[in-house]
Amino acid sequence: MQRLSRFPDERYHKDCIDRRYNGYSEAMFWGCFTYDSKGPCHIYYPETSEQKANNEEMIETLNEEEVMAECRQAFEEQEREKEKNWDAKGQKWPKKRAS
Repeated sequence: MQRLSRFPDERYHKDCIDRRYNGYSEAMFWGCFTYDSKGPCHIYYPETSEQKANNEEMIETLNEEEVMAECRQAFEEQEREKEKNWDAKGQKWPKKRAS
């Protein structure tokens, strides 16, 4: 069974006609609609092995940078908390040693 979502005036619009032929390719379609209008849609085609390797490398790099940023932020918050506790006790914060 095949279901369609289109307005009556789009009946013969090229984007709404499903053409069948040999050697077709698969695609993933994500879209949305509301009561009175259609939303954006995205069509994802299968990745080539080169695209997949490139995308995985890019994702790994982004994750690494994000994790480093989160760790840095957590460390800085921890240090501020320590400094606040030392100040509350009336002690001086130890100076950093020169390397």
